[in-house]
Amino acid sequence: MIKVYRLKVDVNKYQYFLPEQEEYEAKLWMDCISKADNWLPPPVFVYKPFHKKGDFYSFNSSALITSPKATQVLYPFLEVAGELLPLPYQGELFTLLNVTECIDCLHQQKTEWMQSKDTGDNLWIKKYVFHTNRFSESDIFKIPETCKSEILIVEGLKDPKDEFRYAVESAGLQGIVFEEIWKE
Repeated sequence: MIKVYRLKVDVNKYQYFLPEQEEYEAKLWMDCISKADNWLPPPVFVYKPFHKKGDFYSFNSSALITSPKATQVLYPFLEVAGELLPLPYQGELFTLLNVTECIDCLHQQKTEWMQSKDTGDNLWIKKYVFHTNRFSESDIFKIPETCKSEILIVEGLKDPKDEFRYAVESAGLQGIVFEEIWKE
């Protein structure tokens, strides 16, 4: 069975980063466009320091930041999904994953959208449907329709022990939620 999950950092329980200066916020939206050539790590801080320290952090829903331990464990998955941008914080080197694996795999005719009553424009996806033959080698990906707002994970295309979610869970990495959005 093939499943697709929305990847979310659990900011209600675990720490997450914010840039020290507001002008950096717009530059930290990861939208499938390369950032490596101009990347200068912004100074960051942990917004909720009394939350648990996890292995996953974020600035927003388009960005995934991994602790040094998570980067080491998940490196094969991260490198095939996009750019690994350095993010130093208090003597540790975190990694910001800029997912550049942006795939046109959403089945437009079968996907259900919430539409604007005024304009008829698609606002957000109510029910996802994917073309199963369009997934790539990477478990981690984005789709053009939501590339600025979510990171997706596919599983069921490989041996389960070779998949991202299994690697996260078997290593005991914490701070991430896999929200199932589709299965076939």
